[in-house]
Amino acid sequence: MIEHIKQKVISNNMGGNFMRINITVFILIVLVFYNSFADDTWKTFTVKDGLVSNSILSITADKDSIWFGTKTGLSRFIKDKNTFKNFTIKDGLPANEIICLSIRGSNLWIGTKNGVCIYNKDSDKFKTFTTKDGLVNNSITALLATPDETWVGTSSGISVFTRSEGTFTTYTTNDGLYNNTITSIISDGSNILVGTYGSAINVFNKIAKKWDLYAPSNPMYTNIVLTTQGENVWSGTN
Repeated sequence: MIEHIKQKVISNNMGGNFMRINITVFILIVLVFYNSFADDTWKTFTVKDGLVSNSILSITADKDSIWFGTKTGLSRFIKDKNTFKNFTIKDGLPANEIICLSIRGSNLWIGTKNGVCIYNKDSDKFKTFTTKDGLVNNSITALLATPDETWVGTSSGISVFTRSEGTFTTYTTNDGLYNNTITSIISDGSNILVGTYGSAINVFNKIAKKWDLYAPSNPMYTNIVLTTQGENVWSGTN
């Protein structure tokens, strides 16, 4: 069940970019699936239907599966079979509590408190990266997989994994990031937009390799950021 507690919308115009700030809190208790293309009905899935846990922390999707990060493991809903396949530390996860997910091609990126790992659908194998491999922190808070890179947010800054080199580059306040506590990461095509604690939306220009800031007059905790690709940026705050 998803419960919508409070919503307030504020509009602000800064730096030529129109930003809507949407203050919304959601409590996700069990997974609810809404079929908007059929008969406009809700279908609820729980552990009785094959989910590894009823406590869902993150969701992502590709063409054939929907992936659910939970308190006790990873669940993959295979669309054409209408069934779940579950993964835990016994299968190669670095931790059972899945904080965030991002998928690109055959690779699912999985954020945990014990590092970030890749699950490759073709090989059915996991590979984990930690501070020993170049991560700035093992406690992962946000993920964004792009065609060439994967942006990994932590409570100590951002580590960017470059696929062609197989290495991490880290950004913190020492490199121009306005706050090290990362809450969300998205891309609008030319920029990487990063939600942080106390510094609204940090913007990384990929061409200039420079950080900037979209922010209202008061400091805020940005919980989540969403873009409508070239139109508006939506920011959920406290």
